[in-house]
Amino acid sequence: MEMIPLTSIKYVKEAMRLDKKVSYIAFNSKNKTEIVSNVLKYTSNFFVLLISEIEKYKDAEIYFCDNGNIKTVLEDIDQNRANHTTEDATVRYDNVIVLIDLLETEKTKYDYLKNREMKECQITYNLLQIIAKKFSFYGYLIENGYIVLEYIENAAKRDAFPGNGSGKNGCLFINYKGGIGDYVMNVSLLYDFILKSGFPAEKTYLIMLDGITQFQLAKCFFPDIHILKMPSFVMMCHLMEISKRKNQESKRLYMFKGNTFIDLTELYGTGHIYDLNRRRMFPDTDIYPFTHIEMMQKRIIGKISTERKKQLDGMFDKNKKYIGYQFFTGDLIHDKKYIGRVARCWSEDNAYEFYKICIENNVNIVILSPHCYRTMPGVIEFGKLTIFEYIYVISRFTMVVGIDSSAGHIASFWNIPTLTIWGEQTPLVCEGNEIGFRVLRNNYSIVPEDGNINSIDPEAVYDTMNKMLSNEISIDCNHIITYADSVNGYNTLFV
Repeated sequence: MEMIPLTSIKYVKEAMRLDKKVSYIAFNSKNKTEIVSNVLKYTSNFFVLLISEIEKYKDAEIYFCDNGNIKTVLEDIDQNRANHTTEDATVRYDNVIVLIDLLETEKTKYDYLKNREMKECQITYNLLQIIAKKFSFYGYLIENGYIVLEYIENAAKRDAFPGNGSGKNGCLFINYKGGIGDYVMNVSLLYDFILKSGFPAEKTYLIMLDGITQFQLAKCFFPDIHILKMPSFVMMCHLMEISKRKNQESKRLYMFKGNTFIDLTELYGTGHIYDLNRRRMFPDTDIYPFTHIEMMQKRIIGKISTERKKQLDGMFDKNKKYIGYQFFTGDLIHDKKYIGRVARCWSEDNAYEFYKICIENNVNIVILSPHCYRTMPGVIEFGKLTIFEYIYVISRFTMVVGIDSSAGHIASFWNIPTLTIWGEQTPLVCEGNEIGFRVLRNNYSIVPEDGNINSIDPEAVYDTMNKMLSNEISIDCNHIITYADSVNGYNTLFV
């Protein structure tokens, strides 16, 4: 291995250009497992650089670490205390942990989420582009349910990820990111791929974003394989590395050290997100999206105790129809302080006006997601639900009305009709890309021609909902809605 000065880390620090803390922990590779395991107790937002020699670097604060002082080092970093660790001349420091705290306090978390798109763009474009140019994927560690990536600054290593193929003597790693709706929409497809991959369950790893809810869902849907967590920051590092070795659509499987990797996170081309995933997994085969859905439904219900299921069922009158309603999606900061994804959320006034109309017309309306909007007497809210209870409750609705978010995809999971209202994100475009996230079946959509979700009149939504309930608007519940369907205005009202 060539001699690499620590000044290489300067690129990482300069690339951040964010008001966030970056810490460097130098250690010897013989202590790697113990040290990485302890760092994971503190944070998962880090990766490991392999270098042959640590040189003094005046612009970076280096914590020199061994098994004996790792906890002290982490406490110093956590408490923003001065660095009291010094280099031991008898130790060969050949590894560096680059630790990045993106969300440190309530205020910085609030500011980060409020400027989510700008911040994530900065992180992706600045830091990750630099990492992709300067460092190469070297290996990985699996500790405490996390996958930790290792990098090396050595251009020769960049060819260590050759071509496509199948390393059946190794393991299968599936990179997948997405929200609750994405998991529910693609679960049958993922299950089909795992079944047909030829890898045994004990050698199959699903790598996902570091989200508690998504992790719970993955463990429920795929109980026999390994589920690994990876923070979005680290996953993006890995994707940048993979992208250097592929020609976009030309390869779908990538080999490294006898293991097979498939990337289902950064997708290319135009189409529905389901079909783009399907092309990655089954490039020459059309796969029905709901092949294994009954089994997945049973697994969801199996996560709810008999007593709790009776309680949930008891909230519904069998002789009445209930409409699920989701008008808000965002992040909880604390208590009821939320940051909404504004382009996808209906305004508080529109949301209020819609359930006011529903209550006046004796429609049983159930608000599905946490929110910070005002409500009114007669609106039903179930309070805090587990993810499994949330999915099950939606199965009891006659229809789901709302924005493009998890509730609609979960309704499709149960083949319950949905009415979706759109804004800047449309059935054809997501964040400027020609990628659709529309519900796959039993859906009618309202799309504003000016791209503003708040241009959609609550009266028009109520009127459309009633036409669907009375079958004046007839929907083929078994038709799989394609991207081409949305291009042609299938089951769509433009306003």
